[in-house]
Amino acid sequence: MAIRRVTFRLYPTKQVEQKLYYHRRLHKELYNAAVYNRKTQYQEKVANQRANWVHQMATVIIGCNSFVATEELEVVKMTRKAKKTNKRKRQKAGLNKSILDVGFGMVRAAIKYKVEEAGGLFVEVPTKLVKPSQTCPQCGTQHKKTLDERVHNCTCGCILDRDIAAAKVCLLWSQERLPGDGIALDKRGCSSSTSSTRKHTGSMKQLGQMKRQKSQSAVGDAETPTSTK
Repeated sequence: MAIRRVTFRLYPTKQVEQKLYYHRRLHKELYNAAVYNRKTQYQEKVANQRANWVHQMATVIIGCNSFVATEELEVVKMTRKAKKTNKRKRQKAGLNKSILDVGFGMVRAAIKYKVEEAGGLFVEVPTKLVKPSQTCPQCGTQHKKTLDERVHNCTCGCILDRDIAAAKVCLLWSQERLPGDGIALDKRGCSSSTSSTRKHTGSMKQLGQMKRQKSQSAVGDAETPTSTK
């Protein structure tokens, strides 16, 4: 028994099929391009908002402080990928994304730049040596804490928020007033913006006035002709 093979064409002719295929492909490319442009614009908007927030916060901090002490954070090591044997890969990925979204490095760089521009003092406390989040600012003893412990509770009676306690430890250590620590600031090996002649740092408005006075005096000196004999 002979079997006859019958083929059915979805489109009337091959030219119509190619034409419709071209239009579908063009539509798909335009759609992907529109989605990519929209995603890029959104990312640029978020980046601009982050940079604006960083500069505003740095200006607020420098406007009322001439001495800034911060913890030396290694963002590259903090945002490493989890090991293959780690069961909490998703949690680690979310933590890395949150750390990068905040922009610790941008905040540190902005504060350091503005402090040095204003003539203040910027000190980075070595984390491995001091361990601010594990140290008590009142007695100087170290207590190991996990990340879920957000309250510092010491046997000496000091009860503070973990972040506030760490900030106090950084400030006391940089001022050589941390209990149990007798290392001088010049022998600590920390990076600072100390100048030989320290200037007074006031508000950003006062700093702007000082800069304008310097620029005006420089322009006046340039316009004054020098006498030649």
